[in-house]
Amino acid sequence: MRNGVPSLSTLKFNDGDLCLDSLKLDQFSRTYAGGYKFNTITALSGSRDFKNKNFSNFYLTTRTDLSKVVKFNSLEIKPGSIYTSLNFSRNSGSKGTYLKFNNVIQKKYFKTSDKYIDYVDFAATELADYSTSSDTLFKVDFLDDFNCTVSYLHGGVRYYLVGSDDDPINNKIKVFFARENKLTSSGMKIEYVLTSSSDDQFLSFYTTKGGKKYVLKPEGRKLVGEDITGVTFINEFFINSVSAKLNFNASTTISDPLDTSFVEYSDSEYLINNDKSAFNLDSNYLFHKSGDLSKNSFNILALKNISDNFDSFTSSNSLLSSNDDAVFARKLRNYTSILQDINSERETGLELNYVTYNINYKITPGTNLFVAPSSINPFTRLNINDTKFVEAGAFAFPYPYFADRVYREVDDMPNNEAQYLCTWLSGVPGEAGLWVDRYYYPDYIEKESALAGKPFMQVTYSDLIEKLINDNSELKASIKKRYFFDKRSDLAFEAKKSYKYERLNIAEVKEGLKVKFCDLPEVEREAPTYFKEINENGGYALAFKFFDENFVVASHFNEIPGGINIERTGNKLALSFTFFDNADGSVLEFNSDHPLSDTTDNDLLVSFNNALGKGIVYLNSVEIYRFNTPCFKYSNKKILFGNIQVTSAEFTGDIYNAAVASLDTVNDIMISLKPLTEEDELLITFSRNILKVDDLIISLPCGMRNFTDNISVLNTLATNLKSKSNVVDININNLNITDDSILEDVKNNLLAAIVKELPATTVINKLNFKNYL
Repeated sequence: MRNGVPSLSTLKFNDGDLCLDSLKLDQFSRTYAGGYKFNTITALSGSRDFKNKNFSNFYLTTRTDLSKVVKFNSLEIKPGSIYTSLNFSRNSGSKGTYLKFNNVIQKKYFKTSDKYIDYVDFAATELADYSTSSDTLFKVDFLDDFNCTVSYLHGGVRYYLVGSDDDPINNKIKVFFARENKLTSSGMKIEYVLTSSSDDQFLSFYTTKGGKKYVLKPEGRKLVGEDITGVTFINEFFINSVSAKLNFNASTTISDPLDTSFVEYSDSEYLINNDKSAFNLDSNYLFHKSGDLSKNSFNILALKNISDNFDSFTSSNSLLSSNDDAVFARKLRNYTSILQDINSERETGLELNYVTYNINYKITPGTNLFVAPSSINPFTRLNINDTKFVEAGAFAFPYPYFADRVYREVDDMPNNEAQYLCTWLSGVPGEAGLWVDRYYYPDYIEKESALAGKPFMQVTYSDLIEKLINDNSELKASIKKRYFFDKRSDLAFEAKKSYKYERLNIAEVKEGLKVKFCDLPEVEREAPTYFKEINENGGYALAFKFFDENFVVASHFNEIPGGINIERTGNKLALSFTFFDNADGSVLEFNSDHPLSDTTDNDLLVSFNNALGKGIVYLNSVEIYRFNTPCFKYSNKKILFGNIQVTSAEFTGDIYNAAVASLDTVNDIMISLKPLTEEDELLITFSRNILKVDDLIISLPCGMRNFTDNISVLNTLATNLKSKSNVVDININNLNITDDSILEDVKNNLLAAIVKELPATTVINKLNFKNYL
């Protein structure tokens, strides 16, 4: 009997590497009796499928994190800058933990005679107990291994965290934010120490003033600089106690930049919204390399596991319900195999089979009809509030007319009773809402009016309350007087049922606003006293767009200083609202200045409501200023003392005439001669700042379904083109012609003649002239 391992001299498995120099494959080797060495690449262990095509090998991995199968060659990579929150939670003496930028400061410290000087150039530090999206994200620029800058972008202007140059009080200096134009490059710098604990990283900050070193640390609700010059107890424990925890590692690992992520950005400043993003998602990967066994260098293709059937990324997986999921984008696809029905060198595509448990529908602005799938396994009925329509981007509004609406067929609706109208997303634009059903009494109110009606009471969440109303004749009669009501939605999706989805159409909204409010291009221009109507109605709204020209938009007044004044000078927008009470001669004045960006096309909305005693200003859909007056104080009194005028280099005159003059200074002017509701304020600023409403991709469960994903061009990935049998190189030896122009003529003539003799499928890759003398 023969013992030992038989000869395996022709079998070998080389170490693998990646075409990306900064990365390496996770792999290990085993040596067996007889000296035979086998190398195992983790990514290929348990591969779901393997195919060889066009002289390339393709390996489909299981669903995994890339960081588990690929490693960095270096231990860490330190970026030049990061955006992070700064959480001082390890400092036991602080009342708040998260550092915030606070531009609401006491102007009295900047007052010179009767003017306030430069107060907009500074902001205070504040420590809060919470972090919301981008309001606590700061940019940390690492200048070298010892110095950095910490800054915050506000109103298009960058402010830097610095220590005061003033003399210390009780060995402490003030710490605040200063505008970049107030600092030199050296004045922006502060020192830092970066430390790590487990998977977390921390930064502590220091500054030197007057030859003394100060540590920046929390004190109450703000940061201060404390003198540590000559202190002997500075060690790792002290540094830890004054450090701020980062939410983005300054020394990043493979999982941060390369694992699959679902990223959503904040509405302003284009920062990542961590609350609505998910990182380190598992995915399938396609590894591919040359079919030449002597070459073992791989490329990687990440597959679209978080993509829907429309190849878009959406948070819509209805089968995910865990509170741990920030978004519902994971596991939309699961790739199972590589399809290769017919082997052909001329076939340059690759098909990948994947399984999905959701079927997707594209909802465009306007009316959409769709039918639920033939199976919604694992459900028999799925309530609309259990879907992920909201997470996918459904639009909420305080009343149905402008909210996303869904309709279902209702059989045998009884007459003269509350009838089902629609299911709509109740809430505030930009926030998650609740799907509710609206019922109305057709004998008392039209459908259109019921759609536009604002709820007069809180939504009924309980069927028990609904039953109580129906069983109590007095309550039921009281509800009928309101003509309509809302309750938490009973709408459920069932297999093969038909539904209608109506999504906000921004063009229709703008057209509706022209009818509802004073549309300046269509009004009569010969009304010089429209300010009187504003005073009688107790409020107004004014909106217009502007870019880079200086202007003044102000209401006219004579001896009495009352009205509005909006002035743009350079990169500053000055707002002034003055109210004069002729009953007692008192004056209320509200003033505010705001920086402007050089590159933004701006849209301004000013709204005042005397009954509520509220004034509000939106710039580019963001509230920038709010003021309050006593409710009804200016009833039967003058809010404006004259019409509104526009003054600029290109035009001077009434705003009515400016609206039809096609100005470059101010344009797209809208005015309402009566106060707006809160809903209309939101609607106007929303519609003026959004050019279109994006399509919405929703999904419903559909059991298990198979689809294919196509890679259209594969032509010999990771290998030389001439390795294909129908692609050839032609070598001509020892022609010994040195004149390039003659060689070019010879080449063209040869190619013209050779092509006629070659098979139709043969492709000439290159014609080479080689001399061996």
